Amino acid sequence: MSNKNDKKKNTIIIFVISAVIIGLVVGVIIYNENETAKAEKLYQKDEVHSASIKALEDPNYQNIILPGELDKKIEEEVFVYFFSPLCKFCEESKGDIAKAFVEADVEYYQLNLLEFDEGYQKYGVRGTPAIFHYKDGIVVDNIYGSQSYRNYLEWIKSQGK
Repeated sequence: MSNKNDKKKNTIIIFVISAVIIGLVVGVIIYNENETAKAEKLYQKDEVHSASIKALEDPNYQNIILPGELDKKIEEEVFVYFFSPLCKFCEESKGDIAKAFVEADVEYYQLNLLEFDEGYQKYGVRGTPAIFHYKDGIVVDNIYGSQSYRNYLEWIKSQGK
């Protein structure tokens, strides 16, 4: 009798474990689909690179701007951080860049060149990371490459804003 009960228990345990695994897999799929849908909506694209989707979870990438919006903003005065989530130097610098802008109390926007690679030519970006300061539609100054927090902060403050 005990052998029969053991088989029943084992069958129930296997069933429960299988149900939990299936539930987790379905949950991950739904989560990924939701994140993809959010990214597609934000970037206004049908397909978004997986690295861009992951970057949206990063608190340092929360000021995303689209090219059409940027075209309007650069007619005023604005700072733009051009980045690619695949750029290792962008990944190294993103925290220092965000911290420097917060410390300087200056607003800035971020254009993802992985999603909008035409931005390299359109905005004259030679590489990433790059921060451009625009005023009245003209590039006032820019800074390229991975820098220290202090260099970013000093550069932002030197722009007189």
